[in-house]
Amino acid sequence: MRYEYIVKAIERLGNNQIVLRLFPKNKKMEFKPGQFVKLSNKEIGRPYSIASPPSWDYLEFLIKLVGGSFTSYLEKIEIGEELYVEGPAGHMIFNSEEKAVFIAAGTGIAPMMSMLRHIYSSKELRDGEYYLFYSVRRVDAIAFLDEIELFKSFGLNAIITLTREEEKKFEHGRISIEMIDKYLNNRYEEFSFFICGKNAMVNTLKASLIERKAKAVKVEGWG
Repeated sequence: MRYEYIVKAIERLGNNQIVLRLFPKNKKMEFKPGQFVKLSNKEIGRPYSIASPPSWDYLEFLIKLVGGSFTSYLEKIEIGEELYVEGPAGHMIFNSEEKAVFIAAGTGIAPMMSMLRHIYSSKELRDGEYYLFYSVRRVDAIAFLDEIELFKSFGLNAIITLTREEEKKFEHGRISIEMIDKYLNNRYEEFSFFICGKNAMVNTLKASLIERKAKAVKVEGWG
């Protein structure tokens, strides 16, 4: 189904990322945490994961401004412009799991934020056990850091790792099964895993988690 939304806020993160907030022109779209939609104008479009939880009045997206005709269009978009939202779609859905591990690379953090925002706005879910593994190239590319720190105060175990520089506060290197082993203490059968990033990472980790008998593994990949 297609909905009409209006651009109400654009926040720039570093050199090549924006957070885009869209408010419904008429009817609000219903969705579940972890799903994605197709954003488009009258001519072109592409899919993006939703970063906002279902309870918010608007949709939020984290978009990397690299390549593609529609991405180039979004780089120049202005407040007040209209976009079409088609969906929702996707099977990487959070279903109120009480123990879950969220694994994200780059803009793959977007659907994880939808889930985490949903969790920590709910008194019923907040007492669960949750881990976030989030990799970016450099410190200035970390999105939603203030919120992640807030979620940590509620009990989230957040591990952020940098792949192109080293900082004492963060891990260094790509997310690997060895890095997950370090924090999870071989408790794979207790947790559902959600993974979003490039296919190479997603497929490698999925295979390792299945081998370790993870309770469930849900993924979204690209590239």
